[in-house]
This record gives sequence, structure tokens and C-alpha cells, in this order.
Amino acid sequence: MKRRAALPPPPPEPDRLLLEPLSYSPEDAALVTGLARTAIYALIRDGKLKSIKEGKRRIIPRTEIQAYLDSNAA
Repeated sequence: MKRRAALPPPPPEPDRLLLEPLSYSPEDAALVTGLARTAIYALIRDGKLKSIKEGKRRIIPRTEIQAYLDSNAA
């Protein structure tokens, strides 16, 4: 399966701070971790990666992604 190229960040606005996202969609989590989207959903289903569902949207807190990566570091 061909991987989508990440879009470049938008140019900074002069009076706005660029903030790191607090959470990611499963698709974005796949991009930042290098895992497949289906692998992200499998980790959520298996309880290895915590996520929040608000309405139809599912988000994964940045801290949960970091905790998962830290716990599985070689």
C-alpha cells in the first residue's frame, strides 16, 4: 500500500504561536508513528493505545502515543 506524503505545515501567522497538537486522529497517529492505520486501530481495539471517542470522531492524545512508544522502545 502506497503511503501518503505528509503535507507541509502552513506558514506561521505573525501573531499566533505554533503549538504541537494535543491529540491526533488515527490517520495522523499512523503518520507520526510510522505504523499502518490498521495497526493503530488494532492497538486501540486491544487496549494497548488509549483513545477518546467524541461523537463520530476518535482522537488519540499525544501523551498516549508517547507512552505507547516509550513502553515498546527497544
